[in-house]
Amino acid sequence: MIISEFKEAGYHVMHKLLNASDYGVPQKRERVIIMGFRDIEDYKNFRYPSRVRADERKVLRDVIIEDENHNESLFFSERAVAGMMAVREKMNKGRAMSLDEPCNTVSAHLAKVSLNSTDPVYMFEGRFRRFSAREAARIQSFPDNFKLDSVSQGRQYKAIGNAVPPVMMWHIIKSLQKVLVIHQLDFASVLAQYPDNIVQQDLVPQVQPVEEFKYDKTKNVLISFVKSDNMEQYLDRSAKIYYTGKRFPATVALNKLYYFMPYIKGKGIKDLYFIKIARVGTRKEGQPDEDPKDFRLVFEIKYVCQLFEDYKPISLEIWHTITDTTLESVLK
Repeated sequence: MIISEFKEAGYHVMHKLLNASDYGVPQKRERVIIMGFRDIEDYKNFRYPSRVRADERKVLRDVIIEDENHNESLFFSERAVAGMMAVREKMNKGRAMSLDEPCNTVSAHLAKVSLNSTDPVYMFEGRFRRFSAREAARIQSFPDNFKLDSVSQGRQYKAIGNAVPPVMMWHIIKSLQKVLVIHQLDFASVLAQYPDNIVQQDLVPQVQPVEEFKYDKTKNVLISFVKSDNMEQYLDRSAKIYYTGKRFPATVALNKLYYFMPYIKGKGIKDLYFIKIARVGTRKEGQPDEDPKDFRLVFEIKYVCQLFEDYKPISLEIWHTITDTTLESVLK
């Protein structure tokens, strides 16, 4: 019903079930995220964020505050524990969370949580306790500098429990920015800023097997779609120069580019090139019919190694033609 109403209002709509724990939030919290776009191209270009790596994920242990283990106001009475234990097996109550997993979903009524509900609780040295408001905020991925004490404790819990985890929303917004806030690079302005070269790297590595090549994972890599009329030189690895199209995203940090990887249509990426020089030029440099105002970015490149045994399919994130990332992200 919601989606049909958005469509009737003129939006192109998509939806997906996301789990906050997949995005670095120490909580198993599933929410349907609905995205609507007026522009059909924005709709086609949008991709929901990819899950973060395993080493970027958080568990309950990461956010528990040790001092709260000595806050007696958070602990349940012996009477409450006894009542819960009497019906625990058949009622699935008293859900003490594991420190080594994301917490179950926290709700808006944590201030009044009881052991006779299905809300998550914490066990410390054999005693059950509630989460403090600050711990609940941490479980929701709010930063510690987010102010809570301007309202009552009950309202703190309610606001925290009703919120969408900020870190998960950050990943969604970053994906949204890729289709909504990407402006075209002004080549003339870049040329004025860099009249010679944007990037010039003199220490050019030699061609080596990937197991011997000492690449720097922290360096930026530009992955770009290769048109069919230029594909042969990338298939035989003889390519020396790459010209961009007339459009290039202004979001790419040009002076930080280090590696280049050609994206072969229907295949993906495999080979790693070193960017010797990046500059502003024209598509037909030195030719009689050259248009001096037909600016492009020009990358003088050198093949250095085959990064993958076979082509690795990826999504080109910007305009379906470009991805600006780090080598570490490519390798994961």
